[in-house]
Amino acid sequence: MNQTWRIPFVALLVASIFCSDVPQNHWVASTVISLSWAMLAFLWIRRPVLNPNLIVYGFGLFMLAMAVSFPVALHFGTPAFDWAFRGAAPLAFLSTFFFLPIKSDKDVTFVQDTTLAACGIWAAWIILQLAPRYAVLPFERWTGHSSDLLIPFNLVGIALVLFRRQPINRASGILLFVLLVLTVGAAYRSHFAIVAFMLIGGSIYKALIRDYRWIAIVSIVTTLALVPFGVLALLDLKQPGAAPKISTTAPKIRDKAPEIQAPANQPPPGDAQAPAIDQEASAPIDQRAPNDIAIGVAVGDEGRLLESRFALQQFLESPLLGKGLSYPISSEFIFHGQEAYRAELERKHGKAYSHVYYVHNFIVYIAMTMGLLGLSAIALIIVGCLKAAFARRNNVAAGVAITTLLVFSIVGATFTLPQFNILIACLAALLARPVETRLADEPSTG
Repeated sequence: MNQTWRIPFVALLVASIFCSDVPQNHWVASTVISLSWAMLAFLWIRRPVLNPNLIVYGFGLFMLAMAVSFPVALHFGTPAFDWAFRGAAPLAFLSTFFFLPIKSDKDVTFVQDTTLAACGIWAAWIILQLAPRYAVLPFERWTGHSSDLLIPFNLVGIALVLFRRQPINRASGILLFVLLVLTVGAAYRSHFAIVAFMLIGGSIYKALIRDYRWIAIVSIVTTLALVPFGVLALLDLKQPGAAPKISTTAPKIRDKAPEIQAPANQPPPGDAQAPAIDQEASAPIDQRAPNDIAIGVAVGDEGRLLESRFALQQFLESPLLGKGLSYPISSEFIFHGQEAYRAELERKHGKAYSHVYYVHNFIVYIAMTMGLLGLSAIALIIVGCLKAAFARRNNVAAGVAITTLLVFSIVGATFTLPQFNILIACLAALLARPVETRLADEPSTG
């Protein structure tokens, strides 16, 4: 059986680690990603492999919805460049799902092991970035020193270690510990909640299938250790200010051009860097982000409510097809409570950022940009993944991992990054494999 696809797959997954949250600034890694993805596509076109099921239909419908959104976006005034590079390009990597011809048990194991190895490389990369700042790490949130903590390799790695049918050995146990430490250091409330549920669920799951009582004890103790950090993160939230009176109709941002236009080949930082803005817990005004811009007072929850309310209003105005990918959103929503950050961002880059192209909620974003067509595709994918995860026990790990990413996408904007969509595609491909596929080294119950 031809296994040529494995080489570009490994290159694609590993290169995605080094793109950070601003892929356009990492041209070497971006080039490797593009070439690897193109090679996978070429190999698949030569010998297409499809196993018709709800997941396949869902991804196919999603690709169709993306294509349909192009004329829709042009109709509502979005430039073709914005649609292509700020909206379609990151989501296009979901098509990696089709290019992974997982046919055998060895293919399944290979994809799982490669994904876990990528999580380990990501963890090592984070540690290298944090090491020079070791003296201040106990007193600061680590996201101020590594924006790569935003990319949720930690969630995927923890899910795969806890819910795989294989026993947890020394290597996977060390990886689990390191990923948990990085999760605590990043101090994202959503990560805390997701990991806590995984630790409890994983301990119960392992205890049910084999004699892993010690895992239950370690998981429960670790979960309890996370509680104080979660409480501190909640207490650290700043008092929200009064919400401005903002119209729920689309902002007429194109009636007046920004003071200085962004270069055509360089998306403004508001598109790619802003997701790294910490909107879950605030940072001191003198803390510096990786781009050397001071992080101001953040009122993330209120800002997200405003942007979601605006996006849903646009969905109601065009419910069938939405308003196209990269439909602009006034920055007064997303930067609400972060005016100091926005002012310094504009000063540093010499241009005004009157709007952005995303919201911190994947489902709401799809509703606004692709309408019911896109939402139907997402529904098919979710139902198909749940059905596959419950069908066989060796699907549980991939099912839990993809669920953690989908939950995180409801409170974050990482879906605008290629890494996130590559992970989704790989995990979904595992769930969509043929029914007769079964891991040869799967331990028996009892």
